[in-house]
Amino acid sequence: MEKSVKPVLHTGFAGRNHYRQFKPSTYIQIETMLSFLYLIIATAIGWQITDLFITDRAGSHHNLIWVRLASSFGVGVLLITWPLYLIAYTLRVAGGIERPLGYANAIVLGFSLIILAMTFFGSRKNSEKSGSVAASGAASETVPKPARKGTSCIHPV
Repeated sequence: MEKSVKPVLHTGFAGRNHYRQFKPSTYIQIETMLSFLYLIIATAIGWQITDLFITDRAGSHHNLIWVRLASSFGVGVLLITWPLYLIAYTLRVAGGIERPLGYANAIVLGFSLIILAMTFFGSRKNSEKSGSVAASGAASETVPKPARKGTSCIHPV
């Protein structure tokens, strides 16, 4: 009796075989969406911070969008990950939670969204107030009429 030898499939990293097609699960898709949301929120927070340091001047011919995008991404990721890992560490040590990163993500991203909403709606209210003051101030002043065509008068009377 001769024993038949079965072919062995080569297994890759973590025991997955190469012949099986990888189908992403719902968990991986949600994880990917959350990571994109994390990066968008981090860049938006960084954009608000870099707005204090990088501004366009009136007569400047430099395009600062790429400098500002890169710096806002770096600053935002830095400003979100530090509190995230500090909160996760605190939850792990003081709270005894086994996997604290999910809770820390929810706390930090929620807080970041609140800050972004406050800065966005606060800047809109300030611009509306300044626009209404300018409109009401312009309406109360008497504006001189422009000179008619054909007159040599520099300052209309």
